[in-house]
Amino acid sequence: RLLLGIAAKIGEDWEFKFEHDFKAKTTTDMFLKYKGWGPTLTVGQFYGAFGMEEQSSSRWISYMERSTPTNLFAAPFSRRQGVGLNGTLGDQFMYAGAVQFDRVDDADEVDSATSFTTGNPGDDPLVYTATFGWAPMNKEADKQLFFGYAYGLQDLEDSETPAARFSSRAALRIDGTPSIIDSGNVNADDFAVHNLQSAFIYGPFSASAEYFDASVS
Repeated sequence: RLLLGIAAKIGEDWEFKFEHDFKAKTTTDMFLKYKGWGPTLTVGQFYGAFGMEEQSSSRWISYMERSTPTNLFAAPFSRRQGVGLNGTLGDQFMYAGAVQFDRVDDADEVDSATSFTTGNPGDDPLVYTATFGWAPMNKEADKQLFFGYAYGLQDLEDSETPAARFSSRAALRIDGTPSIIDSGNVNADDFAVHNLQSAFIYGPFSASAEYFDASVS
């Protein structure tokens, strides 16, 4: 895997990032951030406000690969173009939200473990995500406790062929290995996912868990 990225800070309030994945031949990140009025405003292609493991770097998750539930239900709300807002309330609460549509490269989203479609490439479904978090223990880096809730909605009603598909391949595989889970295409006007999150760190010990509840209509 070969990634090329550029990140820059412009003064105190502006940040920029661009990253391209040469193996997948796709742009991963391309966004501009403004931090000059409290909450952070993000415009461009970035992660939606959904999923704890999905938004964590692969350097910091507990296992080498992300879990199958994350691949099935959080990955559809991954990097897309749009507008997002995130910030904190006091020293224990955080929030984030985003309204997004298609990717910069306008292609099906496929990563190493996941294959899913929501409508057809170019249909540009609207995607809404929101996250709320509470960290009652966060003063020390090696002593952390976090609880969160996220909601994601994909509006497929205006797609030419509105359909949702949830599919995941095995993390260890060769080319042509079939999916271990595959719903097939399901006719849908939209699909929504509720996500509960928790994480605990105490010295060398860490544990995390997520729960997903998805509905298609």
